[in-house]
Amino acid sequence: MTIQRLFPLLISVALTCGYAVAAEKDQLKSGPQAGDHVTPFESLVAYSEDPSLVGKKNDFVEMYGEAPVVLVFARTMSKPLTELVNRLDVEAAKHKSAKLRMVVVLLSDDDAVEGALKKYGARQGIRHVNLAIAEPDGPRAYKLSREADVTVLLYKRKKMEVNHVFKKDELKEKAREKIVGDVPKITAPPAATPRTTNDSRANDSSTAR
Repeated sequence: MTIQRLFPLLISVALTCGYAVAAEKDQLKSGPQAGDHVTPFESLVAYSEDPSLVGKKNDFVEMYGEAPVVLVFARTMSKPLTELVNRLDVEAAKHKSAKLRMVVVLLSDDDAVEGALKKYGARQGIRHVNLAIAEPDGPRAYKLSREADVTVLLYKRKKMEVNHVFKKDELKEKAREKIVGDVPKITAPPAATPRTTNDSRANDSSTAR
């Protein structure tokens, strides 16, 4: 290949690599990533499946321990978010045997949010989703992005499995379906470890002899 033909090809490859790096840099990150461990934090409970928690600060990470949890941080109580809450309520009922837990935390310092969440939960008849409030920056250790309107964390045994991040107006139906579709990743029982039977060990020994 001549230099004249090779030069445009090299420019094209360089541009493609540059775009890939830029896209990677632009990818929004918010909250713990897959493989990380979630850490304890307190939030003010506005509505709960356990009425005794309402109006108090609670640490759901410690409370639910090893159980699978869908933990949502949101900056606004938008219509798409309320639709997600309703879907999560249904999913929690479906996976009751797996002890699936749901927590939605609004990041706000508006005093009116507590009453609004309480009314919303009662009006919708939410049974399995806890609605709580935390400061706008969220738990410091979670490093929630200011650009993220909704951050969804799916974890079990306090270890992150799936992280979803959405900017404002991105929590559309497809996105909600994706979140719900990932729930089995934290509710499925661990795969059984194959066991070698005594007979097969005996056969292996006789074969070796």
